[in-house]
Amino acid sequence: MRKSNPLFRNNLQIARRILIRQKAYSLINIFGLALGLAACIFILLWVQDELAYDQFHEKADRIYLVGLDAKLGTQDLKGASSAPPLAQALREEFTGIENAARLYKTNDKLVKYGDRIFTEDHFYYTDSTFFGIFSFTLLQGNPESALDEPYSLVITQEMKEKYFGDQEAMGKVLRIGGSQDYLITGVCENVPNASHLRFDFLTPFSSIKEQTHFDWGSNFVRTYVLLEEKASLEEINQQFPQLLEQHFGPIINEVMNITLREFYEAGNRYTYFLEPMLDIHLRSSFNQKPEGSSDIIYVYILSLIALFILVIACINFINLTTARSALRAKEAGIKKVLGSGRRQLISQFLVESVILCFMAMLVAILMVELLMPAFNTLTEKNLALEFFSNPYTLPTLILLSLFTGLAAGGYAAFFQSSVNIVSVLKGTFALKMKSGAIRNLLVVFQFSISIALIICTLFVISQIRYIQNMDMGFHKEQVLVIDRFDVLESQQRVYKEEALRHSDILAASIAGNVPGGDFSGNGIQVDGSTSTDIHILNRFYADYDLPATLGISLAEGRFFSKAHASDSSAIIINQEAVRSLNLDDPLNQYLLEPSLHEVKRSVIGIVKDFNYQSAHHPIQPMAIELNGDSDPGQFLLLRIRNEDARKTISSLNTLWNRMSRDQPFEYFYLDEEFDRAYRQETKLRSVYLIFSIIAILIACLGLYGLASFTAERKTKNIGIRKAMGASTSGILYQLSLEFNKWVLMANIIAWPAAFFLMKNWLENFAFRINLGLWPFLAASLFALMIATLTVLYQAYRASLKNPVESLRFE
Repeated sequence: MRKSNPLFRNNLQIARRILIRQKAYSLINIFGLALGLAACIFILLWVQDELAYDQFHEKADRIYLVGLDAKLGTQDLKGASSAPPLAQALREEFTGIENAARLYKTNDKLVKYGDRIFTEDHFYYTDSTFFGIFSFTLLQGNPESALDEPYSLVITQEMKEKYFGDQEAMGKVLRIGGSQDYLITGVCENVPNASHLRFDFLTPFSSIKEQTHFDWGSNFVRTYVLLEEKASLEEINQQFPQLLEQHFGPIINEVMNITLREFYEAGNRYTYFLEPMLDIHLRSSFNQKPEGSSDIIYVYILSLIALFILVIACINFINLTTARSALRAKEAGIKKVLGSGRRQLISQFLVESVILCFMAMLVAILMVELLMPAFNTLTEKNLALEFFSNPYTLPTLILLSLFTGLAAGGYAAFFQSSVNIVSVLKGTFALKMKSGAIRNLLVVFQFSISIALIICTLFVISQIRYIQNMDMGFHKEQVLVIDRFDVLESQQRVYKEEALRHSDILAASIAGNVPGGDFSGNGIQVDGSTSTDIHILNRFYADYDLPATLGISLAEGRFFSKAHASDSSAIIINQEAVRSLNLDDPLNQYLLEPSLHEVKRSVIGIVKDFNYQSAHHPIQPMAIELNGDSDPGQFLLLRIRNEDARKTISSLNTLWNRMSRDQPFEYFYLDEEFDRAYRQETKLRSVYLIFSIIAILIACLGLYGLASFTAERKTKNIGIRKAMGASTSGILYQLSLEFNKWVLMANIIAWPAAFFLMKNWLENFAFRINLGLWPFLAASLFALMIATLTVLYQAYRASLKNPVESLRFE
């Protein structure tokens, strides 16, 4: 049996003795490294999850989403929607495309089985080719035929358990929308968390009874394509102009009485392009991003934070080790006298460093396991350290520990092994170390990172607070919204009138949209303009009481009134629409839709601009139209008093149950719905704050250790000064000044870096705060205060020692 290396075994024994003998030094280093490693593990797990989106599909690199790139008038659009007939045309007319499938999502779908009634948000219409493109596994059913027939239905395992429990689901019937039965023909595995496409129900497009808008002029479905293995993306994109000429050209000719070429020559744009599926989650080029999308910038930012935190932890180790170099110089010198070579000394110091780092990793893993539930709640993920199911976890943690140990201990090992025997024996080695230039530079660097993180965190917090509290141009607080209000059909107005009798309900409006929700845009022309002069206006459908309910203000004209029968064909536009349409006298103007030339809508009012979308987007041109009698609104907006609304909601629920024929009562608050648009930034704010605190804590931990060793080395100096009559405050001032000047210098590096990062991040918002001075000053003062308190504590302890004891110190 081969014996272990005696030199390595001896180094381990020495390392163990030193770690035990110098407990305070060891604990500071272990805890600092553990904090840094735990933060890195959390961020690496998050980054790994973000980068893994959609990678589980076998043909992921060949799946593309068709995007629409259009410009009408002054409006630009780059979205993920396309026309319903496009998928079939791509399959039949394009070379290089193996398959194609459409997807159309509907929310608030009523699903019933027996006495179980729920409304579901992830109900999709798709094509039978769906499972031929995506690698979602059917646990039951045939993927090739499960979606062939109308009213067939594929559900996920989660939905199977929700509606059927332990019973068999295949062949059972679910009632959808309150009237139509769907036959379950497949049960699919639950959609992985790392999927941009999330569904619970799939049914074929043939299940839609009326497909009146399924033409080349409407874009409301997602079209996914599977490219052939050796297909050229460039060649496929070159085929779109001919396809649009053939299919979209007649639509333009019918609606605008011009050719597609004339449409383009007028400055308009309308084309499709292919977006790689693997880019959708983080690198999407769409200005209207699909649901659940994020941004690669957040991956870069958090990866940098992880690196910075690890660097700060390593700097602590280097600083504390070099600060103790003089104490261990004699040890290294004596070993050299006894014949030890430099390589042996380096290996000893590196072994100590790696052992300490592996101990820190064990503590870090314990921290991660304890804090993982809280981190998952914060990031809305389901992360875990999979030691055995993931073959890369343990090797990654081992390599991270080894790398950190070598990186943190490398400089100290080479420095301590280079001591000159003569200088050590003469006692001059310590004098050469008093400048501490490298340690000071490292203190500057780690506090630069910490200050920059605090500055960025303060800006993120300020921006989120700003967009949540900014004047939106309407009242979103204390507005209760009843969803799925259209199920009441002819009873809508009766319900509204009954609700208004409640003393706590101040106003109510039936609407087809809610601010913060989805708004569809339609083409519009100014009467008398050229046929090529077309603009896009988002449509807000509501009744007469919208201004009283949302507090929308008029700039000119009037709102809809029951006293004017002609208002059914009238229109109200916002100030941005006036600018976009270039109207000099809007109230004496008629607007018409290109597809309905005979219908002219008179502009009767101009509302002041209000943010009906999130602050990520500038205010878009918008038109308000009256709900039609045959087109009931989906929402009932209710302005309620500030008092406790539970009694009001209970009354509304009772009224609903009496009129809705067992439909579930669903509601939400408008301000809460609006805030969902900022969920990504809100999570980022919390993550920034947590890791900034960790960075500061690690930096201060290192500063504490460094200050304690500095104070210890200056014990004689302090004793002499006290014996000469120096005051405690004077001694404290001198000792703290040595560190604080380096912390102040750290601002020179931190301020420009933080300014550049935040300037770029704030460009994601159409409405944003100014890059003011106060976050820079606040972060600098906070870092200076923490550093001062840390150093003063150690300096104060040293200054209280008896001068006689200090003079005897060696």
